[in-house]
Amino acid sequence: MMDRNGGTIFLAEDDWELHPVQDTSDRKRISRTANHVLKEQAAYQDWIGAKPDTLSIATNGCGDHLVLMKQGDRYLPEVYRWDHETGNLLLCASSIQEAVRE
Repeated sequence: MMDRNGGTIFLAEDDWELHPVQDTSDRKRISRTANHVLKEQAAYQDWIGAKPDTLSIATNGCGDHLVLMKQGDRYLPEVYRWDHETGNLLLCASSIQEAVRE
């Protein structure tokens, strides 16, 4: 995710905006990463039905999120689509690398 640090991918028949990793190295990068993954995670957790042990890595702009699931103290590689209407998770890719390649 840091290699791309944001951008758009197509996965699970939808376009997704990847959340960038916050970069405070200069003013331009601060501006480009203002919607960083931790800020977006906080907004995602405010949704009713958001899963507590997941990390939002992207959104489709319609309320759905791509998430990683946490197990213990680490996140698993599989990428899931969280449906904001049902709260259901659907497996979309075996890893973020696979998701970015598709």
